[in-house]
Amino acid sequence: MTLVLILTLMIVGSYGVIFLHRVAGPVFRFRQTLLRINRGELPNDIKIREGDFFHDMTQDINIILKRLRGEQEKLADLKRKLGDIQRTALPEDIRRKVDEMKAVLDSFSKI
Repeated sequence: MTLVLILTLMIVGSYGVIFLHRVAGPVFRFRQTLLRINRGELPNDIKIREGDFFHDMTQDINIILKRLRGEQEKLADLKRKLGDIQRTALPEDIRRKVDEMKAVLDSFSKI
């Protein structure tokens, strides 16, 4: 009887550890990705193991990351264009406004 109880606890415990890893792994990756975004980085797509949970959420987050990369490219393009405008001979008031726009773009660059 005691042997059956010990074996049952070992099996249930092993399944619990496996289940925990299938949940905790993706949650850890989600958290790390969000922390990197908060620091202004734009990480690569999240990849999780085949047996893990949250594949739909992983796909949703990767779509968001792709969109953020596209927006980051647009901001970089706008900043380049403003730099081109700034290098031309502009009146001082326009040059000041271009500097203000570049400062706003810089603040967006730190996603």
